[in-house]
Amino acid sequence: MVHTLGFVLFIVSLCAWAAELIEIPDGVHLRGLAEWEKINAIEAVVNGKNQVVLPKAGSIDVTFSHEALCNGARYRVEPVRDLSDWVDLGRFCRKSDTEDLTFAFISDTQEFHEEHKKTAQVLNNLMESHPEIRFVVNGGDLVQTSTQTEWEQYRQIASSYYSSWIPVVPIVGNHDYRHDPHLSFFQKVYGHVTTSEHYYQLDYGNTVLIILNSNLDELEEEEQVQQTKWLEKTLEQASGRKTILVAFHHAPFTSGVGIVTMPSNPNYIRKHWEPLFKKHGTKLVLNGHEHVYERLIVDGVAHLVAGPAAGKMGHTLPWTAPGSQFLLPKTRTITVLTATKEHRLKILTYSTGGAPKVVDEFEYN
Repeated sequence: MVHTLGFVLFIVSLCAWAAELIEIPDGVHLRGLAEWEKINAIEAVVNGKNQVVLPKAGSIDVTFSHEALCNGARYRVEPVRDLSDWVDLGRFCRKSDTEDLTFAFISDTQEFHEEHKKTAQVLNNLMESHPEIRFVVNGGDLVQTSTQTEWEQYRQIASSYYSSWIPVVPIVGNHDYRHDPHLSFFQKVYGHVTTSEHYYQLDYGNTVLIILNSNLDELEEEEQVQQTKWLEKTLEQASGRKTILVAFHHAPFTSGVGIVTMPSNPNYIRKHWEPLFKKHGTKLVLNGHEHVYERLIVDGVAHLVAGPAAGKMGHTLPWTAPGSQFLLPKTRTITVLTATKEHRLKILTYSTGGAPKVVDEFEYN
């Protein structure tokens, strides 16, 4: 497996290995655990290319900017003896405007670190059986409490199994604000997004993935309005031309109890965002937060709520939400989604309690 390979030092002189050298194309940010040790990356231009030199080899998180421009990205790894092996990150990027796009979706990695390891191992296995997976979307609540200790534990597990060699697309959850109202740790790890409110898009030619910050109670009214205006403009630009996917933390429709105990954010989403999703032909909305796996269709728009990757199991209401088509409580899940060039959407959801097992399979035409 790629994650077991050690990163080697790239030759920067004729006679010595001096530092790890990683090519950085436009729109890609590489961040290492060395940052936690106050070691700053040094920007450099080598052979006419923009590159970055890390003073110390270590695990690297690869995260997309909103443009997802990472063609040609690659870094050199050491498979114990053979120093000539290369990992080409170009496989994770689109090659044309009309190709299929496949990615994995998890959410709520939170407090149970051993469960995160189990989910991460299954995710690692799935990336072997699904080499077409381009990146992993984490639907929010990456940590239980936003402290340095929690973020270090999250990063150590993630980098050991997936984030050191596949891009992670992060979404802000309510727990990521806990004890850190300015998201200083989230920003330190995933500071590539285009606004301080943490909403952005990934344009994959035939498909657009829109990431929103659904923690509306953490935003000023002006920030809420600004995000919604940006959402409307972005949807208008993609409408009728692209497969539109939207992802944010709080589920606006769910059979989970969170929609009753924390109603303010879902109420805002149903009032201000859902009409825009319907108007502009959004194919699918991805959410977490509830810790219950569920698939719904509301006003012609599909919604998928992830089971917890590592947070505690959620509870369901005594009734099923309108539009619910499939409900699976008390199950940790990883969903593999494929948006085809024909604008179909295929969903394969796996449970993570051992070997990957398909628990839900569906296709939206």
